Amino acid sequence: MLSVFRRVPQMDRHVREGRYDIEMAFSITLDIYPLTLGIIGLGKIGAEVAKRAKCFGMKVLYHDAIRRQDLEKEWGLQYVLMEELLGSSDVVTIHTPLTPETRGMIGKREISLMKNGAVIVNTARGPIIQEQPLYEALVEGRLGGAGLSVLSEEPPTPKSPFYKLGDKLPNVIFLPHTGAAINTRRLIALTAAEDVIAVLEGRQPKYLLNKEVLSR
Repeated sequence: MLSVFRRVPQMDRHVREGRYDIEMAFSITLDIYPLTLGIIGLGKIGAEVAKRAKCFGMKVLYHDAIRRQDLEKEWGLQYVLMEELLGSSDVVTIHTPLTPETRGMIGKREISLMKNGAVIVNTARGPIIQEQPLYEALVEGRLGGAGLSVLSEEPPTPKSPFYKLGDKLPNVIFLPHTGAAINTRRLIALTAAEDVIAVLEGRQPKYLLNKEVLSR
């Protein structure tokens, strides 16, 4: 989200190419602090995003199958229906799992409900967004930008509208599905190994998903 609004990759490329144009940079970069963030999916990751967004002074809306009234009270979050979230948010960020219900959840209709110039960020799973209508909205300028860490096809093939864009759509930032940094990946691997050892030694693992097995 920060990189999209501040156009970090584009500004970096301009300086490297000798185009040190401060006025141009001011004309295409935006601050996020007065904006409204809409979070689709307020699970563990979505909640962490909300916490950080509040530190930037953003208004935070969210939509989820489960209301988090504790976080609404603690952080000043506002639960809204999906249509209101799409129509009221300057930034929409997706943090849902990929399920039959969420596959293709953001399509032409949903994109049409978004504010003109809004930005969409997807760090969840690529197939949650229908890419062709997203691409068209970006090309037409209906949307102000996108941050896509995930795509429907990884890596994208010639069938994808986002295949080898080159300099097209400079307001879109892509990452090759890198939600975790190297130190985080090492910590995840170490945690998994420690829990395997705990089970083998007859101890309860720290991160147990199916806790019902403990009573058997």
